[in-house]
Amino acid sequence: MATTSNTKRQRVTDTKKNIRNAGVEVGVLSGTGSHPNSDNASVVEIAIWNEFGTWKKTGSRSGASEEMIPPRPFIQSTMDENREKYKSIVARLSKLVLAGKIDADTAAGIIGGEVQADIQKKIVELRTPPNKKSTIKKKGSDNPLFDDGHLHQSIKWRVIDD
Repeated sequence: MATTSNTKRQRVTDTKKNIRNAGVEVGVLSGTGSHPNSDNASVVEIAIWNEFGTWKKTGSRSGASEEMIPPRPFIQSTMDENREKYKSIVARLSKLVLAGKIDADTAAGIIGGEVQADIQKKIVELRTPPNKKSTIKKKGSDNPLFDDGHLHQSIKWRVIDD
């Protein structure tokens, strides 16, 4: 009986170690490439500029000035708004991993897919701060983060192991 108990204890210890070492990255991941509607800016750069805001040069060379493009956080705000939901999912999946019903990478993938869907939903639904009227006219849409869908489609997840 002691052997069975030791085996179970070792399995739990190994599983906890695997859970600690498993993780997931979600967002616009490195290597995504250039955004087709930009001057060779990467999709990662576009995401950062939208998440935190940036300054954009306007006007001609002689009369150049800068205007602020306001932050439109879609990644951090998604995490903040769904923190309790994600904690609940992690708790439920951890029990399944400890019971041997799924492995840690599968659990990380389930979490990644959930976060990915929530970020993509935020991109579609975000309306504030609004675009300028000239931007709305150019895009044909008042959605600040959704133009051709490239940013939305660039939200991905991948399992990482430390």
